[in-house]
Amino acid sequence: MTKINLQNNDIFFENPKRIVYPTCWIEFIPVGFKIIEYSKPMCLVELGTHSGNSFCTFNQAVEFLHLETKCYAIDNWEGDFQAGFYGPSIYDELFEYCRQEYPQSAILIKKTFDEANLLFEDNSIDLLHLDGLHTYEAIKHDFFKWLPKLSHTGIILFHDICVKSKGFGVHQFWNEIKADYGFAEFCYGNGLGVLFVGSEIDQIQKDNLLFISRDGIWKNLLEMKGQHIFLKRENKLLEFALSRSSKILDNYKESKSYKIGMILLSPLRYLMNKINKFRS
Repeated sequence: MTKINLQNNDIFFENPKRIVYPTCWIEFIPVGFKIIEYSKPMCLVELGTHSGNSFCTFNQAVEFLHLETKCYAIDNWEGDFQAGFYGPSIYDELFEYCRQEYPQSAILIKKTFDEANLLFEDNSIDLLHLDGLHTYEAIKHDFFKWLPKLSHTGIILFHDICVKSKGFGVHQFWNEIKADYGFAEFCYGNGLGVLFVGSEIDQIQKDNLLFISRDGIWKNLLEMKGQHIFLKRENKLLEFALSRSSKILDNYKESKSYKIGMILLSPLRYLMNKINKFRS
C-alpha cells in the first residue's frame, strides 16, 4: 500500500514566488508542485498560459527539484471571450520574469495551439497542461490534436473540470474521456484532472499521484495549503486597499474643503447635541 511521509525539505512546504491575477489556478499550486515531483517530465507543454500562475508553478518546482525539464508556454497572449481580452503587457511581464528567474527551463511560444503543434515531434511531451478555451469543442479538439505528441510516460492535466457555467465544457469532456484511461482528480476550486495516457508510466509515480488525490489526509492538506496561499494573497490586496484608503482619507482631512465643511457643520452638530440631551 502506498504511503507518503512529509519530510522537512518536501516541496509541499514551498510557497509560490509569483502570484498574479487571475486567481483561478492559485489553489492548485501545491498540487502542481507534487505533480512535477512525481512525474519528473523532461518536456512540459502548457496550452493556455495567460498571466502565468500555473506555468511559474511548474518552473519553480523544476528549479526546486533540480530537474532538467524544458517548460513550453503556448498562447497567443491576446485572450478570448471566456478569459477576456488584454494587451501586450501580460506577455511582456511574464516573458521578463521567466527570463530572469527561469532562463534554463522556461520557453514562451507566441502562437496558436495548432500552429505550435507542428513544432513538437510525436511521442515527445511528458506532461501536457490543457488550459485554453474551455468550450466542449475546444477542449476536445486540443486533446485529440495533441494526444499523438504525448510520450509513453505521458500525462495530461485538465483545468476547470468542476466548472459548469454556461459555455464551459471541460467537465463534460473530462467525464467522457477519463474512463478510457487511469486518472486522478482534485475536485475543489475549479477542479484539476490528471489523465494517465502513456503506456509506460512509472507505477510508483502513478501510485503516488493517485494516493494524494484519494487519501483523506493528503487531499485536505493540499486543499488547505492551496486555500492558505489564495487567502494570503487576498489579505495582502485588502491591506493595500485599506492603506490606500487611509491615505486618501488623511489627505482629505488636511484639505481646505474638509476644514470648511467642518466649520459649516458645527451649528448642526451643536443642535444635534442639544436634541440628544433633551431626549435623554
